[in-house]
Amino acid sequence: MLNEETTRYGIRFSKKMKILTAAVVLILIFVGTFVVLQLQQTPSAKVKELVIAGPPGPFTIPLAYIKEKGMLNDTVERVVIEIYENPAKLQVIVARGDADIIVLPTCTAALLYNKGFKVKFIGVCAWAMHYIVSDNPNVQCLHDIKGESIAIPFNGATPDALFSLLCQSEGLDPGKDFNLIHTASPKQAAEMILQGNVHHAILPEPLATLTILKTKAKVRKLYRVINISKAIEEKLGLKTPIAGATVSSRIENNSHLITRFLEAWEEAIVWVQENPAEAGKLAEKYLSQYGIKAKPMELAVKNIEWGFAPSWEAREDLTRYYEALLEACPNSIGGTLPDENFYYTPESSG
Repeated sequence: MLNEETTRYGIRFSKKMKILTAAVVLILIFVGTFVVLQLQQTPSAKVKELVIAGPPGPFTIPLAYIKEKGMLNDTVERVVIEIYENPAKLQVIVARGDADIIVLPTCTAALLYNKGFKVKFIGVCAWAMHYIVSDNPNVQCLHDIKGESIAIPFNGATPDALFSLLCQSEGLDPGKDFNLIHTASPKQAAEMILQGNVHHAILPEPLATLTILKTKAKVRKLYRVINISKAIEEKLGLKTPIAGATVSSRIENNSHLITRFLEAWEEAIVWVQENPAEAGKLAEKYLSQYGIKAKPMELAVKNIEWGFAPSWEAREDLTRYYEALLEACPNSIGGTLPDENFYYTPESSG
């Protein structure tokens, strides 16, 4: 009987062990799977240094805000802001791979990509910032200044491209209907109109505001007469996503870092819009060596149409904009449309 009971209990114990073992295995599988998923979702170690390049103007203010507030401290140990003063220096930065993220005109982003530089477009930050400044306050459209001279910075760059689109919207030929005077920089265009060498100039912010302010106490005053992007949208139904950001190949696969930057960038852009006075002060703090003062920048910030959109949301507007530029000013984007690899998406970063 003892052996039978022992056997019986032995059998029962064995069944319990099997059930218990199976339960333990299932728990281990569940926990193991959870841990693996957590490891996959956990961001990698902090990036030691993130270099962000921007121009000496309004579009660097959100970058300064990100740095000031430590908005990327959970992801980056040190944020460095590098300033480029002209397209030539920008190209050097891109060629050398000196910056991880670059804020720049969208035309330039496409141009660099089409030249073979490894950049990916990640988002838009502004949609309008160029104005025709004139000594004639009655100018309402290009037909009002047909046949006259106009100073335009950078042959084949954004100001030239926008002017070509505006001419197209009014049925005019920029080369035939105007005397175009291309300058080596926006400052040169501003000096030309300030000195009276031309009656009209295309100026971006903050230079449009600064130039107008310089004539406030003078007999010959200057006026902001045409918001070029707004006029293009009204006449062609075309939005002009004029400024945005690209990432280098060094970080294009770091989706966590790019996502964190986009989140911080969006918040910073909204802050600039809502706090122009503070934004002006921050600009002076970071850009005083380039002649930037708080009050003029405060006014300039108000004359920019800010608006954040990640690349995958802005792509349709960007494509239409690039298609229009390809027809009106093909050199501004390198003579061809950037292909799908130009646009960053979270999926493309793996």
